[in-house]
Formats: sequence, C-alpha cells, structure tokens
Amino acid sequence: MNGLLAEEHPATLSVPAVARRAGTSTATIYRHFPTKEALLDASAASVDRATRSWLGDDAIVPGRNLGNFMRRMWAELAENLPALRAAQWSMAGRDLRLRRSDRRRRDAANGLTAAGVDITSEQGQRLLRIALVLTSSTTLLEQVDRLRLTPEDAADDVTWAIETLTECTTAATSTE
Repeated sequence: MNGLLAEEHPATLSVPAVARRAGTSTATIYRHFPTKEALLDASAASVDRATRSWLGDDAIVPGRNLGNFMRRMWAELAENLPALRAAQWSMAGRDLRLRRSDRRRRDAANGLTAAGVDITSEQGQRLLRIALVLTSSTTLLEQVDRLRLTPEDAADDVTWAIETLTECTTAATSTE
C-alpha cells in the first residue's frame, strides 16, 4: 500500500488498486478486508508491527532506548519518503495516522512514566503532547525537507529535546 500512496494521490487508494498491485483478485482482498477501512486498519497495524518488531514489548524510555528507537523508526519512514509526503495532507493519510495514534499515545505515556514523569500532572500531560508532536512523521518531514537534516540527525535532535524536557519535568516534579 505504501507504494500506491507514493505513486497515486492517497484519496484514489482503492481496494481494486491494492488487488492489482498485489497480483490478486479484488474478491481475495475483500475476503480478508471487507471494507476499505479494514484495509487501512491492517496497513496501520502492519506499519506498527514492523517498527516495533525489533523492540518487543519494552517501553520506549527517554534516557534508555528512545534514541535507538527514533533512529530506527525514522530510518524506516525515510525509506518511504514519497509515500509519507503524499499521505501527509490527504484524508487517507490523516486517517492512517489517526488509526496509529492511540498506540503511539500509550507507548509515549508508558515510556515517560518509566522515566519518572507523572503523566497525570499538568506538566506530564504537556510533555506527553509535545513528545507526540516531536516524534510525528510531520516533524520528520519538516526536518528532512525544510532543514535538510538526515533522518539520523533529525532523530538525534528529537531525542535530545525529549530527554531534556523529561529531565526538566522530573526535576520540577521532585522539588514540588
């Protein structure tokens, strides 16, 4: 599906187009994915599984493994920059990001909690929101396209920012 997103406008993504690309019948696709929404859900889940397969169920924790995670995740996303760019502003692309957002929020909350952040506090909630923005594909595109950074340098910048904010948030919380 990423290949189709790179070649066509995401709004034109269709089950017949996916079937043609997969070299199978439309009926076969519909047998596994009864609706376009089910196909999008499966695509979002496959991206999540691919990104997390090497991490397992470990929390992504600032100061522990966030840097490795960011480098790996953004390297994988960078392999499909045309699809990422094409999907960024389309309804289909927004829908795919929305389908992944609950998992991303849970992962970020678990990682910040493991780093000592009280995510129920106002500061913890702010940090959670900022961490989600900083680790988004939109931020990757801004850094690669506008700032001309490599995905690795962009990941390092985001890791530094989140780890610095995490340290400030845990320090502020411990003095209250």
